[in-house]
Amino acid sequence: MSRTLFAFVTVLAMELAVPAPGASADGDAGRSYVVKRGQTLSVIAQDVLGDPDFWPAIYWANRDQIKDPKILHVGQELAIPELSRDRRERQRIRREAAVLSAPIHKPPGPDVAAAPPGSPRSSTE
Repeated sequence: MSRTLFAFVTVLAMELAVPAPGASADGDAGRSYVVKRGQTLSVIAQDVLGDPDFWPAIYWANRDQIKDPKILHVGQELAIPELSRDRRERQRIRREAAVLSAPIHKPPGPDVAAAPPGSPRSSTE
């Protein structure tokens, strides 16, 4: 029983000691950015993080005030997270940006304006 408790406490301590993705190990880095007219998260990511594909890190760090990543407000103050130097973590953020930025395609459906074949309004008769 004590080994199980020890293992649980050890795992819990490790979880608490590891920062969340996009967060710095020393807590809040204290960096912020004020949104200017016409800016998007990818423009801000390019300006302050050096890569437009890191915009999800800014989005996740500011989820309390950004409901839709495509809508920012002039004067909005955003927290800028410290990014991990780990190559795999940076690749994960880039993949997330690609997935979140991909357009949503509707499957092709029937042409609603065309009358069904054989109907009185069909142009083929």
